[in-house]
Amino acid sequence: MKEDQHFNRWIGLLLGDLLLRSIGLKQWDELVKTLTSAGMSPRSKEYITGTLRRILKHAYDRRMVDDPPPTGKRVGVTGPGNNRRLRVISYEEEGAILEYLAVVDPHAWRVTKFSFLSGCRVSEAFTLTWAGVDFSRGTITFAETKNRDTRTIPITSPLQELFDGMEYGPPDKHVFPKANGEPYSQAPSAFQTAVLHLGLNEGRTKRDRIVFHSIRHTVATRLAQRLGPRDLMDVMGWRTVQMAMRYVHGNESAGMAALSMLGVAPESSNVIPFRTGNDSRR
Repeated sequence: MKEDQHFNRWIGLLLGDLLLRSIGLKQWDELVKTLTSAGMSPRSKEYITGTLRRILKHAYDRRMVDDPPPTGKRVGVTGPGNNRRLRVISYEEEGAILEYLAVVDPHAWRVTKFSFLSGCRVSEAFTLTWAGVDFSRGTITFAETKNRDTRTIPITSPLQELFDGMEYGPPDKHVFPKANGEPYSQAPSAFQTAVLHLGLNEGRTKRDRIVFHSIRHTVATRLAQRLGPRDLMDVMGWRTVQMAMRYVHGNESAGMAALSMLGVAPESSNVIPFRTGNDSRR
């Protein structure tokens, strides 16, 4: 999980030897300074300090520390105004990436293919075990989600075909391990190698580049063409309708056709005249 990475790579190394109640603004400043010196983006600094904030809030709620954790603004860490991904991977780009991965790294190909077919979060694919795959019911259950809620999706025909080409494991084994059998903790390096090899990010801005998360953004965009906000929320595992509304747009063709009707009188043959009180026709 991301929180584990945040603690092991940053928080634990810098503050791991301290008592929780001894972590004050000075230690927060040291953490932010370390992250800045390492070249971390504003969003990454927000996520990492957010992990520490949740730890200390948990302790504060249980009266293990005297003061609540400071806000991001107070320690100089605030989220960027807009960090949304813009790039939607085309079907041609998807095919090229998968074709490359199938040759250089079959394990990376499997988890990438699964992501395109499910739209799950990166962490959900990496932590999925065979216990969450129920062939008798035809479902996949993600137990470790960002929202701490379990989510179930159906095993579609393409997903079943993917599983048919894999070796099933015991319930506690990860479905998509790396070549060495260990679970992924970050996006497969072969994925970015494929993007680089294919030149898919040449001349692109940072927000317009393909990264592994672009797969989920792409799937959400595709599904939004067929699903309403409520169904899209269920499939993608979002709690708020605002997330779904980023992707749900009206049908432009239908909208244009409807607007074109305004101000145009219908054909006379289709008009049914109103009857008045003096109308003697029966």
